[in-house]
Amino acid sequence: MNNNLKRVSQKIESGILFLLVLLLFQNCTVYRGTNVTFEQAVNDEVKVRVFTEDGKKLMFKRLQLLDGQSIGFAKKNSQTGKFLLQNGVNFEEAGKFTAFVLDSLEVEEIYPKNRTASTFVSIGIALLVAATTIIVAVAVIFMTSWTG
Repeated sequence: MNNNLKRVSQKIESGILFLLVLLLFQNCTVYRGTNVTFEQAVNDEVKVRVFTEDGKKLMFKRLQLLDGQSIGFAKKNSQTGKFLLQNGVNFEEAGKFTAFVLDSLEVEEIYPKNRTASTFVSIGIALLVAATTIIVAVAVIFMTSWTG
């Protein structure tokens, strides 16, 4: 194998390794298309996308009912967390998440995460990227070794 082909192969291997590491960290969330009640979202124990009456979209790790209060868990530095802090929504620290009291919000719609669809989409994207990476790698090797 000549030196050029060795260098190209090493670059391809590095690129493939990089893409595969990226695949391990990729995550895709698909939400259901039907609105649910707060109680249903609490029972589902999944991520939710909440729309307020003024059209603001908020994302929560999960929802809970505690002592009659509606609670949404989000990271303080997330867009949702920053928005709620700026608007004076009461909160308490809860580990790496912040528990926001949502009773003051005018919630219009709640869409829970669709676990099945999220899993299939994540796997589908991973397979598509892996297949594309392999095809590109084979094409590059073929092109660099072509003598005709």
